[in-house]
Parts: sequence; C-alpha cells; structure tokens
Amino acid sequence: MATAIASAVLGIVLLGGEWREPLLIALACVLGIATVLSFGRHRREARERQETERALRESEERFRRIAERARNAATSAIHLTPREPGETQAIDEPWRDSDALLTVASNLPIILFALDRDGVFVLSEGQGLSVLGVKPGQAVGRSVFDVYRDAPQVLRSVRRALAGESFSATVEVGSLAFETWYKPLRDVSGNVSRVLGVAVDISRRVQAEQQLRASEERWQLALRGNNDGLWDWNARTNEVFFSPRWKQMLGFQDHELENRPEEWECRVHPGDLPRVQELIQRHLTRETDFYAAEYRMQARDGSYRWILARGQALWDEQGRAVRMVGSHSDITERKLAEEALKLAKEQAEMASRAKSEFLANMSHEIRTPMNGVLGMIDLVLDTQLSGDQREFMDTARHSARSLLSLLNDILDLSKIEAGRLEIGATEFSLRKSMDEAVRMFGVVARQKGLELSVEIQAEVPDQIVGDSMRLRQVISNLVGNAIKFTDSGGISVNVAVDERTLDRAALHFQVRDTGLGIPEDKQAWIFEAFRQVDGSTTRRHEGTGLGLAICTRLVHLMGGRLWVESRPGAGSTFHFTAPFRLCAARHETESSGVLNAGVAKLAAAVESAPGSAVRILVAEDNPVNQTLILNILKKAGYSAVLAVNGTEVLAAIEREHFDLILMDVQMPLMDGFDATAAIRKAEKGTGSHVPVVAITAHAMQGDRERCLAAGMDDYLTKPLDLAKLRATLKKWTSANSAAQLPQ
Repeated sequence: MATAIASAVLGIVLLGGEWREPLLIALACVLGIATVLSFGRHRREARERQETERALRESEERFRRIAERARNAATSAIHLTPREPGETQAIDEPWRDSDALLTVASNLPIILFALDRDGVFVLSEGQGLSVLGVKPGQAVGRSVFDVYRDAPQVLRSVRRALAGESFSATVEVGSLAFETWYKPLRDVSGNVSRVLGVAVDISRRVQAEQQLRASEERWQLALRGNNDGLWDWNARTNEVFFSPRWKQMLGFQDHELENRPEEWECRVHPGDLPRVQELIQRHLTRETDFYAAEYRMQARDGSYRWILARGQALWDEQGRAVRMVGSHSDITERKLAEEALKLAKEQAEMASRAKSEFLANMSHEIRTPMNGVLGMIDLVLDTQLSGDQREFMDTARHSARSLLSLLNDILDLSKIEAGRLEIGATEFSLRKSMDEAVRMFGVVARQKGLELSVEIQAEVPDQIVGDSMRLRQVISNLVGNAIKFTDSGGISVNVAVDERTLDRAALHFQVRDTGLGIPEDKQAWIFEAFRQVDGSTTRRHEGTGLGLAICTRLVHLMGGRLWVESRPGAGSTFHFTAPFRLCAARHETESSGVLNAGVAKLAAAVESAPGSAVRILVAEDNPVNQTLILNILKKAGYSAVLAVNGTEVLAAIEREHFDLILMDVQMPLMDGFDATAAIRKAEKGTGSHVPVVAITAHAMQGDRERCLAAGMDDYLTKPLDLAKLRATLKKWTSANSAAQLPQ
C-alpha cells in the first residue's frame, strides 16, 4: 500500500496544474488511510516473523500485489500528464511546488527515487533511507553508479530500467535486502527521460526466511540422520499427514498410501491396537506428559514391522487437544535382537537346568557304586588281614575317598557357576558347628604329630542365623589344606568379632598353620579353579586346586571375602569374614568341650562311642549297597531286615515293629518318597512315629530339604560316612541301645 501511495505522489508531482488540485484532495484522504494501514502493516510484519512458511508465502504475494498497484498508479499518472510537442521541461519545477506532499511522502517507511537518463538522482526521499545511512535528498545530483558502485545488483537493475524495462527485483545492499520496482518515463519521442523507483526494506523478512530454511534444513538432516517418519494429526478435523519416510517404512511410496487415519488404524496389529489407543487417549487427557508406544504395523508385503511411536499434543485454552505431532522409528531389528537374546537366555537356562539334572543324576550314579566300594573296603579292613593286604586296602580306600572328594568339588563348583547354589539362613550354634567342622581332622592331625586347636573369643555370639553347612565346608577345607601342607608344628583356628550391631555381627575367621608357606607372586593363583602353587607332575601333595576356588565363591555368596597372608617357610594364615544375623534370644556360651582342646582330646572324642542292638528296616534296591549296609549293621549287633522297594517297606511295617527305617530314595515300583508318605498317612491318629532316615546318592542343593518335606526325619548321602551313620543312629535310637560301628 505504501508503495502505491508513493507512486501516486510522484505521479501527481509530475502532472500539469489542471489535474493537480482534484488529485491532491484525493491524495490527502488516501494519506490519512495510509498512516493506519502502514501501522497495521508493521504489526503484521512483527507477527509474520514468527509465522510458518505459509505466512511467508502469503506475505510475498502481498508484496507482489503492492508492486502491481504501484506500477499501475505510476502508469496512470504518466498518461494523465499533458505534454506539448517538443516539451523539454524538467520535473524540478513541479517538485518545488509540492514541498508539502514530499514531506508527507518522506515520512513513509519506504524509499522514493528518480533518476535522469544519465543515472543521476533527481529525487531521493523516504524514511527507508535511514537504514542505508543516507538522509532524504542527500543523493540528489549524484550518479547512482557512483553511490552504489559496491552494489552490483542495484546497478544491473538501473541499467535495465534505463534501457526501458519495467520490472521488480530483489536486490542486496551490503547486509540489507530490498524489494524494488522500476518504471521508466519516456518523452514525446519515446526515449527514456526519467526512471521512477520504489524500494522497501525486506531485510527482516529475508532473515526470517533464511532462519526458517536453516531450521528446516537442520530438521530434515536430523530426520534423515535418525531415519524417522513423521505424522501430524488434527484432532479437530481428524485430518492426518504421513511423511514419505513414514510410508516408506511400511514399503509404500508416498502416492501409494493415503493420508487418512484409517490407513494407520487398519495396519496396527489387532493385538496391539487397544493398548496403543489407550496410551494415546491418556496423553490427550494429560494423564501423561508425552506419548510413547511400541507396537507392530503391517507392511505392504504382509509382514509386521515393530514401530516406536512418540508424540506430543497441543491443547487450546480450554484444555482440549487440538493437534498431535510425532514420529515413527522402525525398531524391528532391535526387537529381533531382543527376541534372539531372550531365546538364547531361555536356551541357556534350559542348558543350565539340563546340566543341573545331569549333575544330579551323575552324582547319584557315581555315589551309588562308590558307596559299595568304600563300604566293602571298610568291611574287609575289619577282618583279619596280612600286612600287605591291609596296606593294599588302605591304599584303595584312600584312592576311593580322593575320587569322592574330587566328585564333590566338581559338583559344588558346577552348582556355583550355574548360579544354582543358594546360601541358607537358619539358626545354629556357632561353637557346635566349629566343633563338627574341626573334630573330623583330629585323628589325621595326631597321625602327623600336629597340634590342632580352636579358639573362639568370648565376645563372639553363639546363636546366629546363616548357612552352617557352608560355613563348616569352608572351615573344613581350610583346615584340611593346612594339615596337608604342614609337616610339623600345628594348626590353630580363631574366631573373633570384626563389627557388631544390635542385630548383626561380622565375624573374622582365621586358620593359621606352620607349613610351607606360599610365594607372594603365587598367592593370587591359589584362589582360581584348577590352579596350584606347585602344578608339576612331581608335586608332593595331591589335589585338583578346586578347594580354595570353591571357598572363595562360598564366602562371597555369604557376603564376605577370603584372603591369605603367607611367607615361604613361615607358614600361612587364611582369613575370611562373613556377616550373620543374631537370634532374638541369644545364648552366649564360653568355649567348651572340643574348643580350645588339643589334638589328643579331639582324637579321643572321635574314636569313642557306646553300642547295643536295635531293630532296623533297610530299604535298598542295589545289591552291593544291600550287602554293605546289612553287613555293617550286622557286625555292629543290629537286627536288620531288607526291603528292595517301597511296596515291600509297607508290607514289612505291617508285619512287625521297627525302631528305625533307613530309606533309599530311588527304588523301583515305589520310591522312598511315596513309601514315606504312605507311612505317615497310616500313622495319623495312632500316636506312633517311626523315624525314617533317607539314604541317597542325591546330594545336590535342595535334596535334603525335599526329603524332610516328604516326611523323612534325617538325611544321609552315599557313600556312607560311618561317623555320620553312627551319629544318626545314636540320634534316632535310645542311648542305651546304640551300637558300636567299625572304624
């Protein structure tokens, strides 16, 4: 609008006097309106800088219309100007007569200029000159080719206009941009005598367009970089836009898939659609800050692709969702990898279960014949033998026990590595457990001439909660190793308190020996599986190197740590810590009995036991084990009856009374679990209870608990440990009738 008014002012100035007065009145009205319109245009431009590309295109179109009106106004003014034949009057006189109009025009936010045929300014007015640092009228009399010699676009446009071309163009002057319109004026001969021009500063608009383009380019680069598709949904009209990449994810070209909500809905997997719609609705009602969902969409080839959809809604002042914009990411490869990982995990778990089952079966299958081997050796050793025969049998027993120890270590390590070994938490007496762990080494220590002692500090609580079996296993392994590698002197076991609270205590265990010692550079090795200080084939001491590796893992599972202090020739001290919960009602006791006792007392305690006969039912299907157990009981003076399966067990207890049942777990026809269940069912309401002790080769984690849960009273593993068998018989029969078993 400002450009059209400026062109009209210039045209009126050039008109003859008879036309000027009526047009001046009209111009005054137009100028009054122009002020309002100009102010409105400034406000619109401020808003347009924040509008989208569509607003910029509309602004551009408005400028084109203004230019057209300006050209029309200038042309009309030219045609209304009277010309006399041969007129050469310059336009300076009319300008001098129109100072008031020029003052008004100079206050418009545009640039008005006119050039003579040589390119010299004859008019340079308008508020827009300020951005160029030029005052109104300052350029008059100067050549445009001198003033704008550093603006080649301006000079090219002037030359086109002087050549007689009417046009509009965008030109740059330094960092500024102008939209310009040029109109040549001709004399009666048709030659260009003047060039009229209007320029409007569009620098802000150009800058906004550049910023918008840069933003769009960054946005497009980002989209291409992450390979996402876009969607835009109008919640009011239900119109939707899917980007070409969105469609390409599903195998479609842009024109092959319509922008309709139904196209999305019909392709979402039926099993996923309700969940996805619920997530969208929760976001639209502002229950969630953003929308995100993973679901399947059907592609063009009928397969399903996994999509990660993310979006954000816009709400009006009333809190109603008006629009939702988001992206789609193809996560099919990630999902396939997750499925493969899940399958691999399941297969690994199946393999672990199969391994555990194999270990359990292997344990049973090996322990059963080993029970017969060791038992028969013990029976032979209890007969009259020559010196050579006894030596041979002792060697055989030692080899069998070494094989059994190796089997136990491998099974334990396998359970730990498979994550199948769990640490229990039951109440037990610390001093009693230490007694049981150390007592068994009394005879061996005495045979080597070693002192073996245990000292538990008075402040150490006795009744604690933890895994007593695993604690004994660690202590036994450390004490056994100490005896193995010590030829003179002794072994001492010490227990102290590291830290204590109202309900917990961290205990510090030490096993000190006067043995060979361990070189510093090899102290870390001994805690690794199958690693030994002396790994040569000529080493003096036997072993697989699994004991300390198992102890390290057991202590770690108990929540503590294991380490060693040692010097070659000066012995070793193995330390480990473990936390325990304290019982609600603690019974603090001083060390007694075997504790603080020498090796002689330990050996004497192990070797003493009274005995007499009781009646025992033996349930065992293996012929070797049958012979072994029956001979052991017979030689000890017990009255024993044999049953080869659970059915015979039930028949036997119907015929006669037994003081104890030694029940094999795995038998034909009816196993030990079913037989025990039938016995307990028959006892209900009678007040009677015959003790049932499981004797089984199943020695995996949980086997003991399974036997006790089935109604059995105790649990022994094969190969039978005679000391444990003797203790079990004493436990479940009267003290006066306990029998003496062979050593």
